[in-house]
Amino acid sequence: MRGPRPKGPRTVTSAWSATGAGVALACSFRYLMESIIPEPTPSNPLAVWGQALHYVFQLFYTPHPSTGNYPYAKLEALLAIWGRVWLGAVNKEHPYNSLREFRSPYNQALKNPMQPEEVAWEYEGQHWTLYQEGIKVLTAFHAQNEERRRNGTIRLLEQSFTIRRWHGLELHGVIDRIDIRAEKEKAQLVDYKNGRLVVPELESGIQLTIYQLAFFHLRANGQIPGQPSLVAMFAYNYRRQEYQRARLRGPDDVGQLFWTLLQLRVYWDGVLFGREYPPEFTRDMTNLKLRDMKSGDASPLLPRGDHCRYCRVFQQCREWELGKRPRAREAYAEHYQLRQAKRMELQRVIPIASHPLVVNEADRYRRLAELVRPVPMTMEELMAPILAPAKARSRQKAS
Repeated sequence: MRGPRPKGPRTVTSAWSATGAGVALACSFRYLMESIIPEPTPSNPLAVWGQALHYVFQLFYTPHPSTGNYPYAKLEALLAIWGRVWLGAVNKEHPYNSLREFRSPYNQALKNPMQPEEVAWEYEGQHWTLYQEGIKVLTAFHAQNEERRRNGTIRLLEQSFTIRRWHGLELHGVIDRIDIRAEKEKAQLVDYKNGRLVVPELESGIQLTIYQLAFFHLRANGQIPGQPSLVAMFAYNYRRQEYQRARLRGPDDVGQLFWTLLQLRVYWDGVLFGREYPPEFTRDMTNLKLRDMKSGDASPLLPRGDHCRYCRVFQQCREWELGKRPRAREAYAEHYQLRQAKRMELQRVIPIASHPLVVNEADRYRRLAELVRPVPMTMEELMAPILAPAKARSRQKAS
């Protein structure tokens, strides 16, 4: 059983991950149950299989810190580490995306030690089927990527990012791979996928748009060697060993991303806190979204379809259909207050400052103050927080 930590009122409607924003757009109820008030639920088998493959892809491209050699450059070594990663995780020795053992003294000493993950296997022996499928994927991956690994390209693997204060929003996530050519003048992003992306996702999908902004932000903060230009983005379908080239985003895409995330924030502010916004912020919303904001609930996207493929909250969704789930606003209030109550017991200095009501009202005042500021209209205004660190350094050098 697993689930992310619940978000507090300060960030629950303003902080968005690259994948979470996509989930929120696809199905509000799923986002509620997976990210806002998560409940321990078994994981999807294909989801953990993808996590394990991501980890092995990372090991393939990672040199040894001392020797500089690649321990898993040969196919035999790559398949051997796949068996250790996958079968060890199935036996609950370590997570699916790490080899750090649960029973290690280091893990046991952590304040919140990692716990084994339950998986909702669809049939007996499915883990063995996926193990064999992983061998096929990695054999083809090795044949296709071995020459790429030896071409002298600098690679940033599983590169995390956080973009704060983007006009009242926050973006965070992890880019699977950034390839930078040896001369450090050109770079490309690679996002691993369990299937093919359709053309609209390649052209204007929200996840790759966020990754492109993240690249600019990482470069501005000196986290990318040199100052390379982003020349390409790819979605790598590891089932078909296919690199799909995505369109590089332009100003219109950045503006659309900002407006989309702003709409998500307005929607969840209404659902969870009953906040009201001027009509210009809600005119593009569907009647279902407006009804959710008024009733304080988050409706699932019905009928079910491809957006449910990796969903872990099907049972809760059925309970919602049958009227057996509390409204989102009530569930979040109870969930957050219970968590705060545990923290309040440990506080002895100015405990009232962290009381849920005080925090919520202070946060509400801050949000209303933000809305007084005009929504950025020009691309320079929109990109300013992304590129601010680079401009600050330029001013320091000039002085």
